[in-house]
Amino acid sequence: MQPWWNNLTGYTQAMYIIAIASSLVLLVQLVLALFGFGDNVDIDGSAPDAGGADADASDTGGDMDLGAGLRIFTLQTIVSFLVMFGWSGVVFASSAMPVWLQAVLSVLIGALTLLGVAKATQMMMRLQSSGNLDYENAVGLTAQVYIPIPAREQGTGKVSFVFQERFVECDAVTSEAEMLKTNTYVKITAVSGTLLTVRRLGEDEAMQAQRSAVPVNKKKRRK
Repeated sequence: MQPWWNNLTGYTQAMYIIAIASSLVLLVQLVLALFGFGDNVDIDGSAPDAGGADADASDTGGDMDLGAGLRIFTLQTIVSFLVMFGWSGVVFASSAMPVWLQAVLSVLIGALTLLGVAKATQMMMRLQSSGNLDYENAVGLTAQVYIPIPAREQGTGKVSFVFQERFVECDAVTSEAEMLKTNTYVKITAVSGTLLTVRRLGEDEAMQAQRSAVPVNKKKRRK
């Protein structure tokens, strides 16, 4: 291992160090995100405000904002830049290209990756901010059981329905004496946070809901 390392040029060694170190940081980020930590973490620890919009660069003390919430310099984007910059440098080091061209191409690939990650993050933040649902408005809508709901509120199941132009799935309970099986049509009677309380539709209501399916909810919201 040591002879191989010693035979590398200083430039190639630097690329390996950058690539490996940044990849380890990226791996840590992925693990933290998997367990729900580190969301929306920037260089200075800032985060979007409650309305989902990003602060200006002058207020964040470190982030660079371009346009509507396009945050260029965050921990995620810089780590992504370093990963692609480092590994591109390692790959190009085995070519016959001059070192300056290797460096330029590596920077270009890293910059494109940085912008791509920034744009993807911007799009996700927009979806998150515009996708906030007020489930209180779902009371009275028709849904369909997705995962069976135990009787007498002895456990939760799931229902699916179209709400605010989105197909959503929510946890649900029922006070019915019998379990609500999959595909049963139900009406939402109460909401607690994102937990819905539902009841089984009567035979006539169920037939009507089955004929009109979910679009009946859209018509109801427009009234």
